[in-house]
This record gives sequence, C-alpha cells and structure tokens, in this order.
Amino acid sequence: MIIKEVLSYINDLPFEQLFNDQTIKTIKQQKKDLSQSDKRFLLKKLSEFRSFDVHFTFCVILAYSIWYPDEAIVEARKKGVFRYKAWGFKTNCAEFLLKKIKELYTLISYSDDTKQFINKKLMLSWMFDFYKKSEEDLIKYIKEHHRNRRRTRIGTAFVEESLFKELLAYADTMFYLNSRSYEYINKHKIEGYNHEEICDSISYIIYLYDATIGIKSNCHYIVSAQYVLSDEIEKIILMACKVNQLQEWEISIDYFNYNVKSIEKNLLIFDDTQLFEKSIRLGYVRRNMQEQLFYHENIKRSEEKYLSLSEVGDYIKEKLGEQLVKEVGSGPLSRYRFEFPEPLFDPFQNPDMFQGKFFREEVLSIAHNAREMIMNNKDASEKKITKNCTLNDVVLFQRFFSLMNLIASQILFNQKDSNKVIRSLIPHIQYEDLINILTVFMGDRVRAEELLQLFTYKKDLKLDLQYTPFVQASGGLFFSNSIVSKSNLLRNCIAYSYLAKNQLVNQDDRETLVQECIRIFSERHQEYRVFSNKKFSYCGQNGEVDILVISDQDVIIIECKSPLSPTSNFEMRASVEHINKAAKQLDHCNAAFMDKAFRKKYLKSLNISDLPRSIHTCIVFGNRLFNGYSVNGHPIRYVRELDMILNNGHIYSGAGTWRVWQSEEFKHEELISFLSPDHPLMISNFNSMEKVEQYMFIKGRKVCFETYVFNFVKAMEQYDMHFSTKNKNDTVREKIHSNYEKYKKFNNSRKR
Repeated sequence: MIIKEVLSYINDLPFEQLFNDQTIKTIKQQKKDLSQSDKRFLLKKLSEFRSFDVHFTFCVILAYSIWYPDEAIVEARKKGVFRYKAWGFKTNCAEFLLKKIKELYTLISYSDDTKQFINKKLMLSWMFDFYKKSEEDLIKYIKEHHRNRRRTRIGTAFVEESLFKELLAYADTMFYLNSRSYEYINKHKIEGYNHEEICDSISYIIYLYDATIGIKSNCHYIVSAQYVLSDEIEKIILMACKVNQLQEWEISIDYFNYNVKSIEKNLLIFDDTQLFEKSIRLGYVRRNMQEQLFYHENIKRSEEKYLSLSEVGDYIKEKLGEQLVKEVGSGPLSRYRFEFPEPLFDPFQNPDMFQGKFFREEVLSIAHNAREMIMNNKDASEKKITKNCTLNDVVLFQRFFSLMNLIASQILFNQKDSNKVIRSLIPHIQYEDLINILTVFMGDRVRAEELLQLFTYKKDLKLDLQYTPFVQASGGLFFSNSIVSKSNLLRNCIAYSYLAKNQLVNQDDRETLVQECIRIFSERHQEYRVFSNKKFSYCGQNGEVDILVISDQDVIIIECKSPLSPTSNFEMRASVEHINKAAKQLDHCNAAFMDKAFRKKYLKSLNISDLPRSIHTCIVFGNRLFNGYSVNGHPIRYVRELDMILNNGHIYSGAGTWRVWQSEEFKHEELISFLSPDHPLMISNFNSMEKVEQYMFIKGRKVCFETYVFNFVKAMEQYDMHFSTKNKNDTVREKIHSNYEKYKKFNNSRKR
C-alpha cells in the first residue's frame, strides 16, 4: 500500500475501529515502513489541517504514529495542530485530538516525553474557552459600538464613527505622546504591553472588525476623540493583548517544549533547561543595547556628512509653517487636515537640494540594517524586495511619512484643542494622490506602486499593521502615520515577504554569513586553514560543510544560519527550524569526521596531513538570539561575538572595557574555550539574568510565565570577576547602580 491508500483506508473506517489492534497489524502487514516521501505527504496534510475536519487530521497523526509515534506528535505540534485557537471555535478540536491520542497508548508506544506533553496540554484545555469567550466578547463589543456609532449627514453623504479608525488614532496617540508607563511583568494591565504588542492587538481587533462589519469603500469614517482618550477603548485593547500573549506562551509549550506546573489554582509555564529562555531574552537585550550603541557611536560621525531629516523638518516649518495644516469642518466634526502645497515637494525634485540624497537618519538606518543582515551597506541597500524595488526604495518610500511625522509633532500637536488634534490624526489620502506624492520622493511611479501594494493590507491574510499599515477604505487609504514612520520597514518588508513566500526575497542569505566567517578566521590568523561549502558523502548520505577550520590540534565544523531576527514566538519558530536543521547537519558531519578512515581520506583531498585532532562543531548564527545555547552538543554562537574572540578580545561599554582574552595576544585555546558552555563569557551573561514571572489572571486563575531580565549591575560584577578590567568609568557605574536601586525600589513599591 502507498501512504495515500493507507490514509484513505484509515479515514474510511468507523471511528471505533481505529482503536483496534487488528487494524494496526493489518496496515503494518500491507506496508512495512514509512519512506521520506511518505513523511512529506503526511507533513503536507498536517500543515493544511485547517482545510480538513478533525477526524481526517487524527487519521493523519495515527498513520504517522504507526511507524514513528513520537515524531508524529512532534511534527503535529510544530504545525500548530494542538493549539486551542487554531481550529476556530465550533468545538474544541485540539482537546479532542489530545484525548484520542491518549486512547492510542494501549496500541502505540509513545515515549514518556510525548505522554507528558499530552497531559500538560490537556491541563490547559481551558484556553479554548478563554480564546472563544474573548473573541465572542470582542465581536459583541464591535457590533454594539457599530450600532451606537454617531452618524451625521453632510450634504447628501453620511459620515460615521468607526472603531477601526479610532483604534488607529489610539495607536498614533500612544506613539506621539510617548508618556505611558510600562510594567514588563504585569500582563493583566495594559501597562504590561509595549507599543509593538499593542499594535499587534489593535491589528487583531481591526481584523475582527473587518470580518464582522466590513471596512467599506463607500463609507466616510470619523473618530470620537473622547472615545480614543477613554478607558473604554483600552479595555478592549487589553482583552486582545491578553489573547495574543497567551498564544505566545502556548507556542512556548507546543513548539519550544516548555513545561507546565500547577500550583494550587495557579499555573506556571517555564523552560526546564532555563538556558533556552535565558538565551532568547539575553539576545533581545543585547540587540537593543547594540542598536542604541550603534546609533550613539555613529550619529556624531555622520553629523558633518549628512543633513538630518529633523533639520529638513525645521526648514519646511520655517518656510511653510501653518500652510501645512488647515482647519476644516465645524463643531464636533472640526479637525485639522494635512496640506501638501507644491513648495513642500520642490526641494526633493531639485538636484542642488535633496533630490538623490539620503539624510542622516536614513543612512544610519541602512547601515544598521546591513549590520543586522551581516552584509555591507551596498549589498544590503540593493537587496531586492519586489520586481523593481530594493531596500533603498523602502527608505525613500518611508521618507514622506517621516516628514509627516515631523509636521504632526511640531505643528499639529502644538494646537490647543486636543480633541480636534485627535480627530485629525489618521490621514485619508486618495490612492492616485498618494502615488503621485510617493513618486516625487522615489523618482519612479512603478516602484511607488509596488511598495504601496506591498504595504497595503490584503484581506485574505492576517492583518499586522507593522507589516501592512495601509488600510483601503472610502476610496482611498487610511494609515497611522506614526506606525508607518516609526516601524522598521526595512526589516518588516523582508519578514513579510518571507511569510508570503516571496521567492525574490526568499533567496538564501546564508552565503553572506559564510563569507563573513571566512573573513573572521582568515583576516589575522595564518594558523588556520579555512574552507567553505565543502561537499562530502558518508554512509550513503551526502553532506556539506559551510565552514571547515583546521589547525594542527583541532578540526572545527561550522554550520552558518542567518534567519531574520524574530520579534515574536510565532516568528521564532523559523529560527528554531534553522537551528534544528543545522544540528542534524552537524550530527552527520561529526559522525563522518570522527571516523578516522573518512577523516584521513578527506583531509588528504584538501592536501592536509592527518595529525591527531579533536573534532569541534558550532552553529554560527546571524542574530543574537540563542547565543550560548547548545543543541545536541553543538554550541550556538553569534557571529559578532565570534569575531570579537578571534580578532579583538575586548568588551566595550560606557562603564568600562574588559579584556576577554587571558593575555594580550590571541591564543588558539581562546577559541576552543569559547565553544564551551563553561566559557567565562557565557557564564557571566547567563548569571546576569534574573528570574521574573510575567502573569495575568483568567477566571480567578493566575497564569504565570517564567522568564528573565538582564541585570547590568550583576553583569559588570561578573565581568570584573572573570576578565581583566580596563578604562573603568566610575561615574557611569555609579549612575547604573543608582538607576538599578531606583528600579528595585519602584518594583517593590508596586508589589506592595
């Protein structure tokens, strides 16, 4: 029997016969094993589970489990089959599947780890009710708000208040005012969510609004300023925030194998190893610190070379001033409208002024993006995004909205009537008008059209305002200007293209990381023989080594992976897939090079003598997440940290400089030690992570997620203890200590 026939046979059986030992025996007699093509067939069905009913999906899992029981459950977990929100809300399909798999225990031998996962997911079956009730409450609220909306006739047309536009206005207000407090651990209050998380939640509500009410092309939408500034709008945003947050935690269980512990009525979700969660949080902290350091170090260097956008904003304000906003309407419909007089665009069409030139903020944005992508500035800026557009075009596209942001912050928000300001926040521009404006800045209409299409919400996909901030309605486009101007569109357009499987963007960027590794090892180290992309065959299986480093004492086998730095657990799944794939490749490479006969023959093909050498492996990552973690004994190291160990040996900060090398000169032992989990840098960083519990309350149950925050005071102490300290800055250190004490005092007061 082929696998398609097996699946058809199982699916046609009465349900009770699926749990019959004779059924399993009959199938095994007809089909001895599951081939790789069989697995691909079943995996495709699992990835499309939303297209099938729950009975068919159970049959797919059963068919896979007959030969590979634990692998079947692992793959179903990865595809999201057991997530409680994934199936919709007609019935609790995830719970049904989990219970039916449990009934298979007498027929199929699942491991204790698999059984533990089934049990802990069943412990969380209440998530289905929470997701369902939350979405029902949101939809009910959307309908009530729509029913109670204010409608006003202007001439022959009606204008009406709309929740989707009010949510966009709230997002704008949040960015512009920038005065809200933030509590990292309290996920039961809106203060527990950052700007990006709130934008995600607003995206979710607008998606529901569009599915329930519809964003229409023949309606004219306004906002209620009082509502935008009220506690009421924050209540529904918080409801959506909690749904999104709980899904993030659920993914940690399903995909990253986090554990769940019940303590009385409370639940704790946590990483058994601690190191995985620490490596994630440390990666995010390091990324933010390095971004701040990058801009701090480079902004002064670029001041004399490039004009700043803010200086252009001042120039425009001085020349045009109040001409840029115009008061329109009357009474509760009065607002300020953005005006775009011809003189506004003249400097950008004049080669003696701004045409063809990049501004300071744009140059730094391109350079930082290139650094994150492990590319030089030229290659990164010329990376294709659409048929005709590169990342350079994205910068030019965003320029207009950055100028609008300056106008809004310097002129609009200086107006006295705050209600009128709120009503003015969300521009509505006709498509042709916006294309004409963007063409001025980009210099090409076709490119302007391609990028506007890329960044416009498609109704057949999930809305994410940070990826697709433009919403079509009323014959034009609505958008939150703060989201368009402040979002990292350079990064987000690549991430969105990955999600949309855009092959133009989906080209493998691994090779740039391979070349960077070659540079790192070759630039100052003649003691290493460095090879790249070397193919081999061992035990009938082909393999390829991204980077092979050979010294007299050691062989170091490196797999390079360069996924885009994720912003959520949803995106992080792709990074973990990269890691798992690299680990499998290194398992094969390690087995081959541990075989003395293979190693001797292979080294001979490279004209290298077969000396006794130790074998080491490493996954070099293009982003900071997972740095210090290991998979199957293969250490993961961030490429910039590898560069530091080989070519610099120092950690720099405002608080001082630390020499990581044991002496002033690099020695080969430094590299081998760096690949160990016991390296002082790994120990120092992980010891500087302090455990905290994020939490929210759901129906009287406190749900906690164990995570970690970086303590820079502790990190300084660790570095002082493990490394040689240079250029110690006591003033900065005292300030860091003082800020940390204030932070502790603030947190303790909130706990009381």
